Amino acid sequence: MCWISLYCLYVIFFSLFFFRVTKVVAMDCEMVGVGRGGAESILARVSVVNHFGHCLYDKFVQPSEKVTDYRTRVSGIRPQDIEKGT
Repeated sequence: MCWISLYCLYVIFFSLFFFRVTKVVAMDCEMVGVGRGGAESILARVSVVNHFGHCLYDKFVQPSEKVTDYRTRVSGIRPQDIEKGT
């Protein structure tokens, strides 16, 4: 077996094992503030990782209300991130 074949087998195994949905997943949601003074929270980003910490889903969400506080220091969300959100 040549080294290219071994490398291909390694890549296939790695992809199938580490980048799949596992029995345990974790979800994180980033929120931004809406309403007067940004007192209410609304979803701006959703991330899901598998047991190995590999990203399965990561999307920005365009809020249905006008954002008054992006909470960038905490959330990392900037105005340009959610402009093209789904």
